Amino acid sequence: RLLHQSPLRSAVRRVRRVQLAGMRFGRWLIEPNYAPQYASELPNVCVGTVRSPMVRIGAHPELERGKRHNVSLACTAIDGLALSPAQPFSFWRAVGPVNQQRGFIAGMELQAGCAVPTIGGGICLLSNALYQLAVEAGWAIVERHGHTAAVAAIDALDATVAYPHVDLRFAPTGPVVLSAGVRGDVLVVSAWATTALDRTVTIERDVSELPGMPILYRVRIHRTVVHGGQTERSLISDETRRKLDASQPTCLSCNET
Repeated sequence: RLLHQSPLRSAVRRVRRVQLAGMRFGRWLIEPNYAPQYASELPNVCVGTVRSPMVRIGAHPELERGKRHNVSLACTAIDGLALSPAQPFSFWRAVGPVNQQRGFIAGMELQAGCAVPTIGGGICLLSNALYQLAVEAGWAIVERHGHTAAVAAIDALDATVAYPHVDLRFAPTGPVVLSAGVRGDVLVVSAWATTALDRTVTIERDVSELPGMPILYRVRIHRTVVHGGQTERSLISDETRRKLDASQPTCLSCNET
């Protein structure tokens, strides 16, 4: 689809991206509370953990190696990050630009339904895990953008990011410190606090196949939070997703450019 765009439309897309980036940088100047702060040590109570497998069976080995490297490098910016209701989380304020100068390499990224090698590709695995952690902890989701295609579970809690204008932002209900790292073949993201969470969170998923479109699904996810005798149920996402197979040919194996 992108290859057949007219030069005018491609130019408009580039201008729009520059505009969005400029707007995001401008917001950062007036949002100092999103600037990352790091704790000197982890609290002793784990209030939530997400474990995400790193290996995709059948995926291109070079893209898999790049993904592991990029996720491990990005984790160093997340590990030890201190958050609070007044000091929310911003993925890009913490991680910063992903480029070769900072050590990132080519990993898998989905573009127009095609798996292509991109510098920094694969770090959406980290943003997915962080979003899942925030949702399951009952934290406020300030900004989140979903993938239009899924290579994992079609109803997974996910969040895509693109520097700097497509961000993931959330605010915890109390002071916490994040930890993140790749352990073996698993990405482990956790939140730590001085006291345990005093709330119960339930996630409900509703997946339906769109009529006449066997690979398109409507995915609706609700969250119910019970706290202090009060119950709050909210729709946190309502999206159409396309199911993709990670073992399908990529631009590294089908010789397209």
